[in-house]
Amino acid sequence: MHCPITVPLSQVYMVLWFKDNAGIPLYSVDVRDKISRQPAHWSAPEVFGSRAKFNIDKSPASLLIKNLKRHDQGVYRCRIDFRTIQTQTYRYNLSVIVLPEQPVVLDRWGRHLNGTKLGPKEEGDDVVITCRVSGVFASVKPQSSDSTMATNA
Repeated sequence: MHCPITVPLSQVYMVLWFKDNAGIPLYSVDVRDKISRQPAHWSAPEVFGSRAKFNIDKSPASLLIKNLKRHDQGVYRCRIDFRTIQTQTYRYNLSVIVLPEQPVVLDRWGRHLNGTKLGPKEEGDDVVITCRVSGVFASVKPQSSDSTMATNA
């Protein structure tokens, strides 16, 4: 996620990353004493830990997150505090798509059906099978209702 710094780094005070409506940053870059040392990076261990790195040396500066997790999804805000000019804020909506696992087909008693054949069956027999897939999250919001249905299959 980009956090474009459009002025010389000597004019930057701090770069802070927030998620959703949190008031506490989950990643920060302290550039206040850049002349005598490198910028100080901090990543909240309970959120990203070592998975995140802010690359301030390339343009545009970017927060790189390795090994994305489903719970990383959300609205991120990058705030750049400057020494003498007004703070700038950028927002990004990060969507994480989790691919489903292999489907499992079960018979009416919950036993795994292996292969592609079901039967033998006779005309008029009832067939009850269940297909289970994990790793998919679906959120359905009805348009003409005041309720929200969320399923986690």
